[in-house]
Amino acid sequence: MRENAPLELPADLQARLDAAGVIDQASLMTALESDPVLRADFQAFIATHQEQLFQLVWQAFVNVSSLEELRELARQSPFVLEDQFVSTVEQEIERMRESGQSEAEKGLQQRLAGLQELRRRAAVNLSPLEQAVMDFVQAESDAEAQALFQTQRTLLLPELAQRTLEDRFRSDDPEIQQVLAGRIALLRELRTAAQAVDTSPHVDSAMKADTDQPAVDTHLANLLVAFLNTHDLTQMRRLLEHYPTLLSEAVEPVFGALFQQYAEDASALQTLQDRQSLLAACRTQGVERVFESLAHMGDRLAQVERFEQALNDFIDLRQTALSNPNDILSWQRAVDAGEALLVPPLSETPELNLEALQVEVAGTWNELGNALSAASEHAAALAAYERAVALQPEVGVWQRNRAGMLIALGCLDEATQSITAARKLEPDAPRLAELEAELAAARGMRGEGEDARTRGCDDATT
Repeated sequence: MRENAPLELPADLQARLDAAGVIDQASLMTALESDPVLRADFQAFIATHQEQLFQLVWQAFVNVSSLEELRELARQSPFVLEDQFVSTVEQEIERMRESGQSEAEKGLQQRLAGLQELRRRAAVNLSPLEQAVMDFVQAESDAEAQALFQTQRTLLLPELAQRTLEDRFRSDDPEIQQVLAGRIALLRELRTAAQAVDTSPHVDSAMKADTDQPAVDTHLANLLVAFLNTHDLTQMRRLLEHYPTLLSEAVEPVFGALFQQYAEDASALQTLQDRQSLLAACRTQGVERVFESLAHMGDRLAQVERFEQALNDFIDLRQTALSNPNDILSWQRAVDAGEALLVPPLSETPELNLEALQVEVAGTWNELGNALSAASEHAAALAAYERAVALQPEVGVWQRNRAGMLIALGCLDEATQSITAARKLEPDAPRLAELEAELAAARGMRGEGEDARTRGCDDATT
């Protein structure tokens, strides 16, 4: 496809794609689905050039400079959003970290963050209304947006569509802001014109055109569409309480018409099935009981979302600190974010693997201790190592680092205890012999005349 294709196709295959109207990924998929022979020839070509294709896409990936460019690359080469490609990026980041290529590592980290954002957006299961509004916004031209309005008027005509566009679709990019402002105005203009000539515009004519389907009550259809387009539990419950006819069997013919209308839209069909099941549950169990259960489930999901956001913040701060291991402030921010995950309410998140989280936070405290030790802030480093030990007392390296800092501070009795604990955990660790030599040297420097007993920490620790 045209100038954006990452791999040059044979002339005859390119000509067949051009004849099929292929200009982008979407039109390519359409052409391949409609022509099995073309699909087989195209797949055969790709199969024999996989390595070259990957290298070209990888080069394009490392050169993108914005999320928009990354989105375009993902549109042309969707496999960049797959787990295998993401894993390759992560492995390359690790290789760069180990080889000290900090700038290249930072660049790939930024692109990886962009990939994760695109993957997150791709995983979102949009409602039919939200998908219709998104398609309206992303239409290539105002003419295409107007054509889309006519085909999706059931969803785009209600006031809720206008509010969805104005409230949920925002951007800090000035160019995108300009596009959104134009589409907001266009949707308002199209809705006003349509309402002037249609006294019952909420019901798509496709609902009424099929004579094989039972007659659909217009008012009930409007109510059901409003219910389908509502995602707030309070608003949904209010609709059912104000319009109990939604709980009657009379909605089934409307559902039947909608299932037929959206037969090719898997996302829309899932939403219809979910809402049909919800109304059936309300009929048998009662609205109050069902929505109390949904509210409880919603609270659990919200808690999980808050935890995931806090966890992502912790991971991002840790990655930032790893790019500059001696930056004490960066490590302090990371441990603060990690500690927040270990206390309520975040620590009470359902199905949280607290032990695995403690591993990550303990490692972050250890890294902070290393940075403080490098800056000769021994007392603060000791506190960091001790927190790592408290979180994971069974890890020998935390105990050994603690012992080394205790020796540096003159806390020889405590150092002896820490070395003993470390030896029990990892008896063959080479660092143990070094620590024992350092401890012996520290005792010798004290001298036997100072005191018959071995003292604890010196005054230097205060």
